[in-house]
Amino acid sequence: MSISTMLMMKMNEKGITQYQLAEQAGYAQSYISQICAGKRTPTISTLTKIGECLGVPVQTFLEDDPMVSGETLSTQERRLLLLFQALDEPNREMLASIAEQMYIAQGVRRRRASRGRSKNKT
Repeated sequence: MSISTMLMMKMNEKGITQYQLAEQAGYAQSYISQICAGKRTPTISTLTKIGECLGVPVQTFLEDDPMVSGETLSTQERRLLLLFQALDEPNREMLASIAEQMYIAQGVRRRRASRGRSKNKT
């Protein structure tokens, strides 16, 4: 179940409108509407505030979301994915570039370390 679907379900259970939720959480009604429509992906802190207003933990919104759930993703990976989704496109590009640089640097360090171990064996 997506974040938007879970949010609308919890709002319905609590009998709260988008306008009421927006007021309680401190967001514009249009922002809450975009989240409910699946047009915006809220940050963890936004989901936490929304969850507090609805009386549910933030995990309620994340556990069944097909974009952040799955047996293959760890909690940390799901967190990173959610944060990535909340970024605008220029920041997504920047983060992807940084991650690629880190990945390359990690491979270089591993190769150097394995060469060092090989030299010690001879």
